[in-house]
Amino acid sequence: MAIARGDNSAAYAGTAPGAPDLTGDHNHAKVSGDNSVAVALLGDHNTATVTGDNSTAVVGLGDNNTATVAGNGSQAQIFDGSNNTATITGNGSSAFALDASNNALAVTGDGSRASAVTSSNSTVIVTGNGSSAFTQEGSNNTATVTGNGSQAGAQEGGYNTATVTGDHSIANTGFGDDNAATITGDNSIASASNGSNNTATITGDNSSAIAGEGGYNTATVTGNDSAASATTGDDNNATVTGDNSLAFATAGDNNTAAATGDNTWAFAGNPNPLNQPAGPGGDNNTATVTGGGTSSNPSRAQAGLGDNNTATVTGNESSAAASDGSNNTATVMGDNGSASAGGLDETNPGNYNTATVTGNDGTAGAFAGNNNTATATGNDITALAYAGSDNTASVTGNDGGAIALHGNNNTATVTGSGTPSNPNLAQAGYGNNNTATVTGDGLPPAVAEGESQSATQP
Repeated sequence: MAIARGDNSAAYAGTAPGAPDLTGDHNHAKVSGDNSVAVALLGDHNTATVTGDNSTAVVGLGDNNTATVAGNGSQAQIFDGSNNTATITGNGSSAFALDASNNALAVTGDGSRASAVTSSNSTVIVTGNGSSAFTQEGSNNTATVTGNGSQAGAQEGGYNTATVTGDHSIANTGFGDDNAATITGDNSIASASNGSNNTATITGDNSSAIAGEGGYNTATVTGNDSAASATTGDDNNATVTGDNSLAFATAGDNNTAAATGDNTWAFAGNPNPLNQPAGPGGDNNTATVTGGGTSSNPSRAQAGLGDNNTATVTGNESSAAASDGSNNTATVMGDNGSASAGGLDETNPGNYNTATVTGNDGTAGAFAGNNNTATATGNDITALAYAGSDNTASVTGNDGGAIALHGNNNTATVTGSGTPSNPNLAQAGYGNNNTATVTGDGLPPAVAEGESQSATQP
C-alpha cells in the first residue's frame, strides 16, 4: 500500500521507478507533507512513513523494517537488514541502518543523527539537538545521548554501552566486550575500550575517564576539571572524588589510585604518568590521597616502578612516594608533610622501606637501600634512613631530626622537643651498627659514626 498526501511527494510500496523488478509483500509507504518521499520495497512487511516536509523514509532489501519520520528535512533509511526500527521526531535529523538486523534507532531533536552499521541487536537513541549516537561492527551494543552537541559510540564488540547525559560530551566504548562508558555532565570525555569489562564513569563537567588497553579496569570521576585513567594492564582502579584532581592506575595490573579532595593527585603503577614518555610501572601498587592542595602544590601519592608499594596521604599539601623498588610504604598524616620510601631511581631500587609522618611540616625518608625505617611523629621534624640497609631513624616530638645513613644497622632516635633555632638532633652512620639517642628537650646533638659506636644525650 502506498499513499502520498501533499505537494511534490511520492510513496512507493513493493517496487519503485528505477528499482529492480523484485516485488515484496505487505509493504506500506505513506507520506503526509510536501516534497517528501516514502519507499518500502525489496522485502516483506516493511513500513516507511513520513509526516512532514522535505523528508525521506526509505526501507529496502530486508523484512519487517520500519522507518518513521515526523519532522522537516529529516531522513530515516534502512537497507540490507531485517527487524530494524528507525524513528525520527525532529527537523534536519537522520537515522540510518545498513547491513544491520534487530536494531532500534530513535532520534528526538533537531540536527541529530543515529546510525547502526553492520550491527545487530543494538539500541541507538538520541534525545537532543546537534548530537549523534552510533553502533558499528558488533552486537548487543547500546549508545544513548540525552543532551545537545554530544556523542555516544559503541563499536567493534558486544554488550558495550555508551551513555551521555549532558551537553558537548563524548562517550566511546568498544574494541572488546562488556565495556561501559557513562557521562553525566558537560564537556567531558569517557572511554572504555581496547579490552573487555572496562568501565569509565564521569559525574561532573570538564572531566575525563579512560579505562582500557586491558581488562576489568575502572576509571571513575565525581567532580569537575578532573581526570581518571585505568589503562595498560588489568584490574586497575582509578577514582577521583573532587575538583582539579587526578587519579591514574596504569602500566601494570591490580593497581589502585584514589584521590579524594580538590587539587589532589594519586598515581599507582607508573608513579610519574605525566612524564613524556610515561615510562614503566608495576603491579599491586596503591596510591591514596584524602585531603586537598592547591593548583601549584597538590597533595600527591605516588606508588610504582615496582610491585606492592603503598603511598598514602591524609592531609593538605602533602606528598607520599613509594617507588623505585618493591614492598615500600610511605605514609603522611598531616599537612605540608613529605614521605619517601624506595630506591634512588629505576636502576638503583630499594625494597621493604617504610617512611611515616604523623604531624605537620614533617619529613620522612627511607630509601637507597633495603629494610630502612624512618618515622616522624610531631611537627617540624625530619627522619631519614638511607644509603644502606636496616637503618632506623625515629623522631617523637617537635623541632627535631634523626638521621641514620651510609651504612647498615644504624639507629638514630629522638624523643623530645627542641626549638627552631636549637632542634634536637641524633645522627648514626658512616659505618655499621651505630646508635645515637636523644631523650629530653633542648639537648645537644648525639652523633655516632664509625663502627659499633654509641652516643646518648643526656
